[in-house]
Amino acid sequence: MRREKEKGAVAVLVAILMVALLGMGALAVDIGRIAAEKAQLQNGADASALAVAQYCSNNAGNCTALQAQSLANQYTPPNSNDGTAVAAPPILQTTAAGGTVQTRTSTPPDGLPLTLGRIFGMGSTPVEAAATAEWGFPSSGGGFPLALSNSCFDLSSGSETGDLQRFSYKPGNGPNGTPSQMQCTKNSSGATVSGGWGWLSESSPCYATTTSGGWAGGDPGNDPGDCKSILEGWVADLTAGKNVEQEFPVFDYSAGTGNGSSYKILGYATFEIHAWQFSGTGNQPYTYMPSTIPSNVKCSGSNRCIVGKFMRFEEADPSALIGGSNYGTTIVRLIK
Repeated sequence: MRREKEKGAVAVLVAILMVALLGMGALAVDIGRIAAEKAQLQNGADASALAVAQYCSNNAGNCTALQAQSLANQYTPPNSNDGTAVAAPPILQTTAAGGTVQTRTSTPPDGLPLTLGRIFGMGSTPVEAAATAEWGFPSSGGGFPLALSNSCFDLSSGSETGDLQRFSYKPGNGPNGTPSQMQCTKNSSGATVSGGWGWLSESSPCYATTTSGGWAGGDPGNDPGDCKSILEGWVADLTAGKNVEQEFPVFDYSAGTGNGSSYKILGYATFEIHAWQFSGTGNQPYTYMPSTIPSNVKCSGSNRCIVGKFMRFEEADPSALIGGSNYGTTIVRLIK
């Protein structure tokens, strides 16, 4: 009799445990589905925010709420497995130096169907995600210790690159060392430009830091000897058919003479380097002037120059500061 009673007790216990196990299984399924949906919605929000930021960084005049909504609608559904994710109206904030956009994505109004929730009278739940991206122009930087004159800046608006240009060392000063603005000249076809550049004081070997709106110390006696390894890398890349792209500070005025010279930094531009002559000896890597460089932009004699093109460039440096002038180099990144 006792064994028969025990068998009945075990059956009841198993039934109770089965209900609990089934409930826990259903709960795990619901939690997993919500997490997966959240990840998909987050991908859509991130993609939408970056798409809007990239568009606005290149089309400031057409950076409107309507255009932002159109891009959000374009990038949100494909990032969900069933293609039903919904994009809320993005929140735009723009300034002359850039802006931010917040995008929000969610499940359709009827929500995500649940398994366990139905037991408690809740057949679905809404799931949402949000992302914020920003864009703007760098206001500080560090790199190869050279600055280019903005008087010779040429970034063609209708293409990725501007004209091939020669920047010759170095811009002159005004009377009695007062600030002067470098003047540029073009050839009869208007295709090439002569400009100016100057060496900057280094904070470490072959590295100078600058800030937009500030004056950067010049070093007219700077010998690129400590840049040998970098120049060798440039030569290797160019001879292998690769591009060499460097972000340089752009200045409008130079002042002072000798070790007291300085440059007023406006912003930063990305320069596609084709050739250079930093030494009159003609020896690599301090001089690289291949025969493919057009004669009208080559350096002559012992003159110093750097030859290349300005280009549009987008970076996602999370540590870069925003607030400089627009010289074709923009920062586009997620911040939330």
